Amino acid sequence: MRRLLPLGAAALVMASAAQAQTTPGKYGVGAHIGYTSFDKGTGLANAPFFGVDGAYQTPWNPLKKIGLGNTDFSIGFMFAASRPLTRDDQFPVVALDYGDTTFLYTVAQRITLLQSGVTAGAGLHATDKIRIYAFGGVGAYTMFLDTRQNLKNQSFNHQMELLGGGVDYALSQSIGVRFELRAAIFSGYDRNRLDPTVGYARDQRIRDELPPPDPASVRPWNPQMSIVFQYVPSRSGGTEGNRQ
Repeated sequence: MRRLLPLGAAALVMASAAQAQTTPGKYGVGAHIGYTSFDKGTGLANAPFFGVDGAYQTPWNPLKKIGLGNTDFSIGFMFAASRPLTRDDQFPVVALDYGDTTFLYTVAQRITLLQSGVTAGAGLHATDKIRIYAFGGVGAYTMFLDTRQNLKNQSFNHQMELLGGGVDYALSQSIGVRFELRAAIFSGYDRNRLDPTVGYARDQRIRDELPPPDPASVRPWNPQMSIVFQYVPSRSGGTEGNRQ
C-alpha cells in the first residue's frame, strides 16, 4: 500500500491542472486495490484484495422524483479476489509424538476467496470534481481450500451482501479515482470448514496450549477499504442540463 501514496499524490497534481468534472457518463469501470479486515470470528487473517467493478447510470433516477437534484442512480456489478491465510490460533493444535517427546503444531492454510455480486447505488455531485455515493448489493462468496493440506479439491459458497460508499474525485473528463469503504457480509458462514487438521492428529492431552478461539459468527461483517482507479467513457459536460 505504501507504493500507492506517490501515485495518489501525482494524481492530485494532475487533477489540479485538469478541468475535470464528475458529471456522469452512461457507464464506468473501475480497478480496485484494497484491504479486508476480516471479522475475528471468521478465522481469517486480514489480507489485500484486487477487484473490478462496473456501473451503468440509468435514465430513471428515483432521487430526482423526490426533488433531489445533482444526483444519479446506477446499477452494476463487482468482483474481487484475495488469498488470505487462516489464523492458526483459531483451530485445534496437532500433536506429533517422537519417542518420549511430543511436539505441538498450529496449522494454517492459504485459501482463495472470490466475491461477486450485483449492486445498485446513488450519487450526489457535491462539486464539479467531487461526487459522494452509497450503494448496496447482493451476490456470493466462494472459498477454495488448499488442495495439498486437504488432499482433495474442496470449495464452498454462500450468499453475500454488500453495503458501502465513498468519494469519487475526477482527474479528467474520463479518468477518476475513488476512495471506497464497504462491508462484505458473509451469510451461512462455517469456520469449521477451514480446519485442515484430521481427527487422529489433534491434541487431546494439552488442551490449554492455546487460548480459546474467538467466538464464531454465522454472519460476519468484514470491512473493506480500497482505492479505485476509474474510467468513464464519454463523461458529459459540466452544466446541470447535461447531467443524466
